[in-house]
Amino acid sequence: MKIRIRKKNKGKGRLRRLLAAVLMSALLAGHIPIPAHAYAEQEYLCHYTQPGGIDKYTYTLDDALIACYNNPRGGMIELLKDCDINIPDYIMYKTIKSNTSLVIREGVTLTINSPGMEINGKITVFGTLDMQNSKGILTGNGTVEVISSGKYLKKEYQIEKTGDTSLSAREITYGQRLGDTWIPEECVEWRSPIEGEWKFVNPDLVPQAGERKYDVVFQPKHTLTYDPKIFPASGKVTVRQAVPKRELYIAPTLHYGQNLLDVRPEYRFISPINSEEVPGEFTYETENWSAENLGEQTVMSVFTPNDNNYSAVRQYVKVNVVPTEPEIQAYPQARSRGSYGQTLEDIALLGGKCTNPYNGTEVGGKWEWKDPSERLKLGEHTYTALFVPEKSGYEMREEPVTVTTLPKVMEDISWPESSAITYGESLSESELSFTKNEYGTFAWADEREKPDVKNKGARVVFTPADTEIYDWSRLAGYREEDKTVTFTIPIQVMPLTGVLPKLSAGDLQEGQTLEQSPLQAEYGSASGAGIVMWQEPEKVVTESGNQTALFLPDDSDNYNWSFYEPDALGRIAMPVYVEVHKKEIPPTASPSVSPSASASPSAPAVPSASSAPFQSATDSPVPLPTASGSNAAPDGLSTLDSAGIDSPVIVTRMADKRSTIRKSKPKALSAKSRVKKIIRRGGRAKLICRKVKKLRYEVEYSRSRKGKASKKKRFSKPSFTIKGLSAGKKYYFRVRVWKTVNGQRAYGKWSGRKKG
Repeated sequence: MKIRIRKKNKGKGRLRRLLAAVLMSALLAGHIPIPAHAYAEQEYLCHYTQPGGIDKYTYTLDDALIACYNNPRGGMIELLKDCDINIPDYIMYKTIKSNTSLVIREGVTLTINSPGMEINGKITVFGTLDMQNSKGILTGNGTVEVISSGKYLKKEYQIEKTGDTSLSAREITYGQRLGDTWIPEECVEWRSPIEGEWKFVNPDLVPQAGERKYDVVFQPKHTLTYDPKIFPASGKVTVRQAVPKRELYIAPTLHYGQNLLDVRPEYRFISPINSEEVPGEFTYETENWSAENLGEQTVMSVFTPNDNNYSAVRQYVKVNVVPTEPEIQAYPQARSRGSYGQTLEDIALLGGKCTNPYNGTEVGGKWEWKDPSERLKLGEHTYTALFVPEKSGYEMREEPVTVTTLPKVMEDISWPESSAITYGESLSESELSFTKNEYGTFAWADEREKPDVKNKGARVVFTPADTEIYDWSRLAGYREEDKTVTFTIPIQVMPLTGVLPKLSAGDLQEGQTLEQSPLQAEYGSASGAGIVMWQEPEKVVTESGNQTALFLPDDSDNYNWSFYEPDALGRIAMPVYVEVHKKEIPPTASPSVSPSASASPSAPAVPSASSAPFQSATDSPVPLPTASGSNAAPDGLSTLDSAGIDSPVIVTRMADKRSTIRKSKPKALSAKSRVKKIIRRGGRAKLICRKVKKLRYEVEYSRSRKGKASKKKRFSKPSFTIKGLSAGKKYYFRVRVWKTVNGQRAYGKWSGRKKG
């Protein structure tokens, strides 16, 4: 190894060493870049300085690494040119000590090959530290700082995901942090090509009870070479509920025969984590237990916390049973439920028994309402009942009696009528005979709907003004979700006067038939599609002029074609102009042509290719007979022997006698919806989808993740309910938007499936 050292006079050498030491200290402390003009020789690979005034240039990085490794005070190494470090494993100076720094100058690239380097010091990058193209790796506890436009390219790696998509961690109890659990190696099925460990991104988070997923990070062992990778919601943690502790309980007093439901003891439960009070509900497990004995009794109680992070507590507690002086042995009850609009006089009282408070003998009498003319209030309310004794020796006794009053059942209502509209108009053009009465309002279910002439009626939505005092559930079409009634009323739709299409025909050669001229139709926006055909397709045409075509409309229900006097089959005659080209006369044969090549005197003239008639893209070619004998052309086409050369043969495709005109399929919609939320209740599922203005919704649901045996339903609002599902079973839902364009449905793309 050759090292070139610049020689200077003694005074300047001391000054230079002093300046180098100052620059090295500044670099180590404040990262001050050294300008390019400070280097003495640009042909050297690196330059290093050490405490004590050592300042050298060298052609190899090994010399600088050896010097700084052997010096207890380390040093600073500046890399001046691109370098590929490749130091054998048994060499010790491959380690950059903590008091040594390596500076990669601007425009310089450093790569590290096998087996790598250990960095316990600091690397300052003005150029490029390229670990992507390095075979070796960087290890150690050092740091890398990128300055200005410097680049630090770490190695890339991929983690192979196999098995479960979640990484399962050890169970913890509510109150512990994510840092208190870990992901065991046997639970990790995601394989990494490098060494590292799985950790939670937020170890200080205290998770809620239950099973949830949190962000995890793969932390490489060698962070100087590889970047950590974060996987959102990929760490599954099961958090057990904490068990609250009972801090206070005062045994309540229970009267003889009193139900435990009437007792509300004083109690307090606290958290075992922070000793704070845990709110919850305290009940007795045996709700219908009645005291049969006096004194202290033991019963089972249940404390159910309001916070799901705590589990319920079942404990035996004490209650004190004391004597009571019963006055009423059996309370009167209302015989039936009331209906809105009735009075107490319509409700009979049953039962009720009073006894002597001293000897227990029954007191004769009857129960009646204190004010029988009092009107019933909607819901569950109490009213005053009087016990009227038979004997004058007893006083009357007042007791409250509960009566449940239900809304008045409505089984019939008058529906509005609709005015007639013309086909193509929406329901918004039809007026209802009335839109409001004393019970509510009426409106079209979808005023944008355009019914056909032969429709089955239009849907009207009745919105009750009051659903509290009136019960509309018995009306057909009642929806509990929005408490509306949807019904169908007849509507008269007048047919639209049909507009004939504009017909055009292809040109013909003289002597051809009409079936060789394809018909084309151009429709306006106010007419239906149909079929066009020639009245006499086999007719030979010799001159240009109008020919009779027939138009058979597809839609004779919604359009009125009687103005055009259709025939018994519904066809309408229309004149179509056909251009006929005269046949070209073939030229006479040249006298210099060989007799063997002359044509037969009776050979017909063949039209030129330029005079070929209009051809439809759907027509099938008509094969021509192949000439026989030695004069047949190789490709089966006939020749004109009298001309001495092959004459062009026109191969045309015959036009169909009938051409069907169909409306084009509408383009797909660019708008897209998605299922935002699913609320399951038994066999029902309420879906809340992303709203898209002026569009409707179609939902597909299935028990299969792939949509097998799926069902579809259409709705006009982004929030709707699907009934008839299997309770307790999971379904997969997806949605798309749609609207009607020219009588056909145009759809948007399906959303992703959502489980619910």
